[in-house]
Parts: sequence; structure tokens; C-alpha cells
Amino acid sequence: KIESIISNYPIVNIAFLPRFTGVDLRISSTDADLIEEMVSQIAPIIKKYHFGGEGVELENAVGRLLVQSGKTIATAESCTGGLIGDRFTNVSGSSAYYKGGIVAYSNEVKHNVLGVKNKTLNAYGAVSEETALEMAIGVRRLLKSNIGLSTTGIAGPTGGTDEKPVGLIYVGLSYEGGNKAFKFIFTPSRLTNKRMTSQAALNITRLFLLDVS
Repeated sequence: KIESIISNYPIVNIAFLPRFTGVDLRISSTDADLIEEMVSQIAPIIKKYHFGGEGVELENAVGRLLVQSGKTIATAESCTGGLIGDRFTNVSGSSAYYKGGIVAYSNEVKHNVLGVKNKTLNAYGAVSEETALEMAIGVRRLLKSNIGLSTTGIAGPTGGTDEKPVGLIYVGLSYEGGNKAFKFIFTPSRLTNKRMTSQAALNITRLFLLDVS
């Protein structure tokens, strides 16, 4: 989307630096005015994908949007084991919008604490769109937040099947007026899957907040 703009600035260097949590865009030149001019053209195009400058993590950006919208969020985590809650609480002042989280690793906790129906777990399994939705709905109700965010998946390296391979992840989002679930298939690596799932869940929240703001 920005290729034509880049080609108009041959003396400006632009580098795309991919990592598990996103892609850093580095722009450099000896002409500061050209950098500013180029950025002013690129910024509107990448607005949906851009969440901050140097040193800004996704949890900071989501926190800002939650504050701006006056909304609160709660998390129900299975495969991420509390990583999303950890990332939220790494941000100073997050108590203003983060109600708390429940690590519902076992089906017993999913059912007894979050209210996931046994028939849902039996029919679809813990790793399913249906379970992710009920987890998000349950934590939103339980902690009285505006938004409920959930994760469930097969982090690996074992536990996968042909139908549900390692790296299969579902993220649930519950909010005033609706509920959505999102499916991902990531990697064979357990730690990478946890990190990528937390990033995906936070980005889903960011995009939702941008749409409602």
C-alpha cells in the first residue's frame, strides 16, 4: 500500500523489521524534512496497523484506547496462562481499565468459575470457538467489565490432532451488543504460541476499540 510513496523518496531509507509481535518500520535519511514529508503521507495509510512509536508496546496502545473510550476489560485465559493479564498490568495506571483476569486452564474452572456449559465442552471441546465465546462472556459477567477477552488453544508441543493441530488458537471477545470469536493457527513452539496469542488478542481488542471510538 505504501510502495508508490516509498519510490518517490529514493534518498530516504526505509526498513521493515519483522518480529513475533509485529513489524517495526524504520525510516532514516540525512534530510529530516523529507522524512517528515514521507511520514505524513504514510501515516494515514497505515493507521489501522500502526499502534505506536519506538518503545511503545501493544498493551500501552490498548490501554490508551480503553482510557479514551472509558471502557474496562477483563481476561479469561487458558493457553496463555495469564500472559495477557501480565502484559496489561505491566503498564502503570492499568487499574483504571483492567478489572482482572482468571486463568481457566482446566475444564473444571472453565465450567465452575466462568460458566462454560458442560454440553459445550463435551460437544466442541475446550479448544473451540464456542468455548472461547462462553469464556469471554463469563469473565465479562463475573468481573462486571465492558469487554471480556478470552484465549483457548493447543500451545504444544504435544496434544495436537489432525482435526486440532498444535498451534490452533481461539480468541473470544465479548462486549456490549455482541460477541465474536477469532481462529488462528500459529507454530509448533509452545512459548511462541503463547506470545503470539497474547499479541493477537491485544490487537483484536485494539481494532475493536478503534471501530467503536
